[in-house]
Amino acid sequence: MSARGKILIVDDDADFVKSTSDLLAAHGYDVLSAPDGAAGLELARRERPDLMVLDVMMATQTEGFEIARKIPEAAELRKMPVLLVTGIRNAMKLGYRLEPDETWLPVNRILEKPIEPGAFIAAIGELLRKRDRLDLKIGGTRTVREILAAKEPTLFTISPDATVFEAVQQMSNRCVGALLVVRGGELVGILSERDYARKVILEGRSSKSTLVREIMTPKVVYVTPDQTMEACMALMTHKRIRHLPVLDGGKLVGLISIGDLVRATIAEKNFIIEQLEKYIAGS
Repeated sequence: MSARGKILIVDDDADFVKSTSDLLAAHGYDVLSAPDGAAGLELARRERPDLMVLDVMMATQTEGFEIARKIPEAAELRKMPVLLVTGIRNAMKLGYRLEPDETWLPVNRILEKPIEPGAFIAAIGELLRKRDRLDLKIGGTRTVREILAAKEPTLFTISPDATVFEAVQQMSNRCVGALLVVRGGELVGILSERDYARKVILEGRSSKSTLVREIMTPKVVYVTPDQTMEACMALMTHKRIRHLPVLDGGKLVGLISIGDLVRATIAEKNFIIEQLEKYIAGS
């Protein structure tokens, strides 16, 4: 077995299995595969993989759901995280997203097909790191990549040579509290409402004659897509900031705010509360 872990893919789509296996192998994982739920469950019992990637629609449209419900019944598989990957939402035109559920869908994470390779590898890594502490009935910690995927992809930027008046006008029009300062595609700073209040208003400067580069914060605190929600919240608290640019390999790919983290945290907590209420009601 590789140092990174053994992954079992249960899917009847040969092309998906091939491409996903190659992706996982390129990231140092050992990969097993099975073409249907029954074979996958048997292989899991025999090989004890570190994680299962499970499709929903195989021999039947709900085969993956049925296998997911059988996994917690096998004592040897209870600590094996399950990542559900499915295109059922589009295929059946469902008006809602699937979510892990204690009763009918006891998996750790759900990704919709077509999967984004980066988000997939990030989810695999996160689940493996936490597999000894995860409860199969409740999902894992969300990453920055997942939070960005749920947001509008537009990034609001401004040149360091623009005036502060132009920056404030754009923030007002966009209903945002900060702008990323970019020159030639490179992140060179961040300008927030706090910068404007402290360095323009309180100092009696003119926003129409002051340039962005004069008041922006040049040493930008940033995160990467694979960092967790908790890590971002801790960083914001420690640095007393409300916005975090996201860099992937040095390339600017997004921005998350304290509001994004609060909404994601509330969503996770609400889910956990719902599961506890179901548990209490059924006990």
